[in-house]
Order: sequence, then C-alpha cells, then structure tokens
Amino acid sequence: MDGRPIRPGLIRDRAPVGADDHMTAVYHLNVNCSDLTASSAFYVDRLGFTPVIHTAPTEPQPGHAFGLDRAQWEAWLLEGGQPGPLVDLLQWQLPPPVPAALTGMGWRSLELTHPSINEATADPDGVPIMIARGPATALVGARVRSVDPDRAVAFHCEVMGMRRADDPGCVVDDNGFTIAFDRADEVSGATPPAPANRVGIFRMAMLTDDLDGRYRRLVERGVHCLSPPATLRMGPGLPPLRALLFRGPDGNVLELIEPPG
Repeated sequence: MDGRPIRPGLIRDRAPVGADDHMTAVYHLNVNCSDLTASSAFYVDRLGFTPVIHTAPTEPQPGHAFGLDRAQWEAWLLEGGQPGPLVDLLQWQLPPPVPAALTGMGWRSLELTHPSINEATADPDGVPIMIARGPATALVGARVRSVDPDRAVAFHCEVMGMRRADDPGCVVDDNGFTIAFDRADEVSGATPPAPANRVGIFRMAMLTDDLDGRYRRLVERGVHCLSPPATLRMGPGLPPLRALLFRGPDGNVLELIEPPG
C-alpha cells in the first residue's frame, strides 16, 4: 500500500467531538495483526476497505501509554464506505506480536457490512468476523465477552458517552456503531488482561478535547488507566497525538485521543 495518500485531517473529519466535549462517535477499533501485508490484503482487497492513514514511527519510543516499556509499530487506518469507525490494523515491531487468545473476557469479534458478502468468517489471524449484506463496506459493530453485561452497558454510557441500544446488553454511538456484551461465565472465561501487542482486537478509540479532565474523572471513578495521558509519535508526515488508554469492566481496552491543534 506504499504511495497511497495520507489524510491527517481525517482525525477531525471522521469522528468529531461534540459540544461541551461530549464524545459522539467511535473513531477507530484497533486490530493487532501478525503480518500487516497479509491482513491488509484481506481487509482491503477482499473486503473493500480503503487505507487512509499510515502510522509508522521510525524508532522506538516510551511505551507506557500501552502498558509497555518501549513501543514501535506500523499500521494502516482503513476507511469504509459510510460514516463509522476506522479499522486500525496494526503490526507491532517492538515488542513483537504475541499469539491471539480467543478465550477470556474482552473484545471478541467484529461485525461488518458488505455489498455482496453475507457470511461468518475470520481474518488471517483468526479474529472472528460476521459480515452482513449492506450498502457499503463498513465496520458497524463489535462483540465483547462480559461477566456482567448490565454493568458493562452502564460503564460505556457513563464513561464513553454511548447510548443504550434497543437490544438489551448493547450500546450504540451516534453513527450507529453497536457494541454487544455477551454474558460469559466468570470462572471459565477469566484470563489475565491482554497485553497491547497481543494479536486480535485490543482497543476502541474515541476523541476528546479535554484529555486531562477526562483522566482526572476516570481516576476519581477508580478506573484502571494504563498510564497518565501520553504523547505518541505517529511517524513521518503526521503530528504527534496525546492519548490515554484504560480498561473497561471486562478488561477490554478503551482509548481517548486528543486531536492535534
């Protein structure tokens, strides 16, 4: 995908923050992969996503924002054909990717639409994907294994600004992106929280104009943040971003990004 145009302005264009810093829509859902070339071919060539932003820091940097010592990666942000989250398809370089663990709590699967595909499938690393017929290729939802779906719904509404969906155990953003929380057994599903470099879905990001204020409110609630707000270098042609990662009630990682300027 070398040579494709980079659109830094997409950070503002795609998922604006609303009045009084009310977060209105999911910006991206991050999917870690073991081979960026192979996974890009699947999401772009087969499913029809468009690569729009290439992040590739040229050297390692402090990784405390991710709960790591040092961090370096290469990623493409992929855009669908209608308003909705980007797919942040990322391959870790430092530390290297570790195999997926498709058991335990947290992010489990993606839900997409496609003009001609209607099937259950998986990406090259085995991330489950449910594809339904729709007017365009789009990321429209995700599923989370949860010990307590009611608690998870309340958390995502109160902290992330999402709304309760008509379906029980689901929340939705202003673009219609839906998260469904599937009840799981606490004993059989319990595993240590996934590290940032584990292959599979790792984090969901939204935008905020008040990252420090959000951080203070999260700490007051007792939410586990991986670090205080941190500045991350994104690579050539892109401005640095301030970001904050924290865990939801089932260990699923959530991210707040403060757009530059």
